[in-house]
Amino acid sequence: MKARCLALIALLSTTIFPLSAAHAEDELSNFKARVEGAGWLFPTLTLHVVLHEGSHALGAKMMGADYVQITWLPKPGRKERCCALGTTGWVKRGGTTEGERAFVGFAPVITNVATVAAYALLFEFGVPSNEHVRLPLTEVAAWAWADFALELVPYASTHVENVYKYYGLNSWQRIPFRMVHLGLVVLGYHYLRRGQNSIFDHPDDGAVTRETMIPFAMKF
Repeated sequence: MKARCLALIALLSTTIFPLSAAHAEDELSNFKARVEGAGWLFPTLTLHVVLHEGSHALGAKMMGADYVQITWLPKPGRKERCCALGTTGWVKRGGTTEGERAFVGFAPVITNVATVAAYALLFEFGVPSNEHVRLPLTEVAAWAWADFALELVPYASTHVENVYKYYGLNSWQRIPFRMVHLGLVVLGYHYLRRGQNSIFDHPDDGAVTRETMIPFAMKF
């Protein structure tokens, strides 16, 4: 799970405040929510690393791996100017095929999609109603969304690009799949933004509704 320096944009979600006045109690509520959100950043990132590396490990076991090793501690990357937040290594007797390696690498992408989809489903049903529970769930989904979104960048992508290479797709043949990928990213952003608005915005009569920005995350 690699964090590229170029993708270290912002870990804290930010709010664009209008110049118009708003009720003081709304401002205080938003401030408390952002402080609480900042407190959840490291725990939710840690959970995302566990889910990411765990997906690699589960995929390796499904491919018949005889030995799987997971490293959770950050360490410098060997091939790129990046730092690895976690790594997963696996060994299979008789060696591995290109298809098996591609599947194991792609496993976290499936997890990311499932995480954001589950968040969107919960949001549609209004579960949970407690903002203190919705906040960390939104951050978990935001990490997964950022991880998935950055796979759109060819030079930053590893998991998706390896699948394209495995199936022998050239740049033109990849366009339809990239468009589907982009559509899922936009849809995920839509639900994350609605989720953040439901936490940070507390409009009263005469209050101004504030727009929020989804936090970007490291490239994993």
